[in-house]
Amino acid sequence: MSFDDFLKLLNSLSVVVGIGVAIFGFWKWRAELFAKRRIELCEDVLTRIYEIRDSIDAIREPFVLGGEGSSRPKVEGETEQQRQRAEQAYVYYERFDKRREPFTELNGLRYRFMAIYGTEWATPFQTFVRIVNRIVMTAGARLRLRDDRQYYGPDAARQAERDFERQERYDKILYKGYDDNDPIDQEIAIAIDQLETKCREEIRASSSLWYGIQKYVSKASGA
Repeated sequence: MSFDDFLKLLNSLSVVVGIGVAIFGFWKWRAELFAKRRIELCEDVLTRIYEIRDSIDAIREPFVLGGEGSSRPKVEGETEQQRQRAEQAYVYYERFDKRREPFTELNGLRYRFMAIYGTEWATPFQTFVRIVNRIVMTAGARLRLRDDRQYYGPDAARQAERDFERQERYDKILYKGYDDNDPIDQEIAIAIDQLETKCREEIRASSSLWYGIQKYVSKASGA
């Protein structure tokens, strides 16, 4: 091999090495970005669902403070008693409206989560919105089921029993701690457990990937 051929070979090798370094650098950047984004997404999801759990607990607080519900728009022609009862139901929407932001943020995270992990993961996210909607609607239904309702006729006892059962069902939804087997708490626990399990798995996997890349690069560079 002549000296010129040797120089050409070295030049070719340097080009190949340069391409290899560029490819590795691009792969490393993509892998780090991939791991970092997944970790951040999962951390954001966990933060929001814990915040929403506390928000739903606050919405279902059985004690109504003075002035709560008073932001309800007045309806012309309603009596004072009708207004007071309507405001009692409006309390739940008012409480939710003050805590709307984390629900909105979680909805945005839901689409990002679905884009990465699949559309089947929409279900646990939708649980929280569905619960709030049920609370607000139940408050209206509970309002229509008056505690002082009078029953007449041969079917009075049966009607009273049926309404009492409905009232029990409504109150379990509206008031946290009304029943030891709280249906709302159980639904929230299931949705959180599903998202916690998935997110913690992804955080561990992505952190290992990120750490592995850094360790490999350090060894390769002789650091």
